[in-house]
Amino acid sequence: MSAKPAERLEKILARVAREQGLDQERLRRWVSFLALCGVLEQAVERGVIDSYYLKGGVAMELRFAGTARTTKDFDLVLEGNRGERIRRLEDVLQLTFDAFTFRLKPEIHEMELADTVRVEVAVQYKTRAWQTVDIDLGPGEAREMDLVEPAITGLAEMGIPMTAHVRCLGLNEQIAQKLHACTGPQREDRARDRSGHSAGRHAGPARLCADPGCGGADLRRARDARFSADRCASRGVAGGT
Repeated sequence: MSAKPAERLEKILARVAREQGLDQERLRRWVSFLALCGVLEQAVERGVIDSYYLKGGVAMELRFAGTARTTKDFDLVLEGNRGERIRRLEDVLQLTFDAFTFRLKPEIHEMELADTVRVEVAVQYKTRAWQTVDIDLGPGEAREMDLVEPAITGLAEMGIPMTAHVRCLGLNEQIAQKLHACTGPQREDRARDRSGHSAGRHAGPARLCADPGCGGADLRRARDARFSADRCASRGVAGGT
C-alpha cells in the first residue's frame, strides 16, 4: 500500500513532474491509466473477467511512454455485446488498486458504427477525487495480444505501485488497424483515426519498426487480414476468402 498521505499527493505529483521533466497533466493521466490497469489485472486474477486488452493511444503510451503521442482516452476491449461490456466493467470497478477506488458515472455515449460505448469513470485516491477518465469499450476482435511491461516513469517516485504488465493489442495488429483506418473508405467511426490517430503519430515509425515485437511478415499478415475482413463485411460475408 502507498504510504503517501492523500493531502500531499497533488504536491508530490507537481514535484515529480518537475524533477522528471514531465508534463504534470500527462503524469496525472498516467497515474489514472495505470491504476485502471492494476484493477483490470486484479479482475483477471480473481476471475471477475476472463481477459481484456488495451488498444489505441493508451496502448502506445504504455509501450513507449513520453515518445508516444499523448492521449486522453482509455481504449479498453472486453468480451460481449455493449451491454455486457458495461456490466463487466462495473464488476471490475468494484475492486480497488492500492488506495485508488473507481466509480462508473451514469452517462453513456453509444458509437453505433464502431460498436463501442464511451463511459466516464471517476478515479478517487483515498478520500479525494483524482481524475475522470473517458473509457471507450470496444468489441473483442484481436488475433494477437501482448503482455507489455509499462514504460511509464514517475509513479515509483510518487510512492504509487505499478502493475508488472498490462495486456495490449498485438503491435503488428495495432499498426495494421491504423494503416487500415487511414487508407480505408471514409466512415464516421474512422474520423478520429483519420484526424491524426495514426500509428506513426502515436510513436515514430522508426521507433515502431525497431520494437522487437514488430515483424515485417507478421505485420503484412495482420494488415492483409484486416483489409480482407473489411471487404467481406462490406459484402455481408463472414470471414476472409
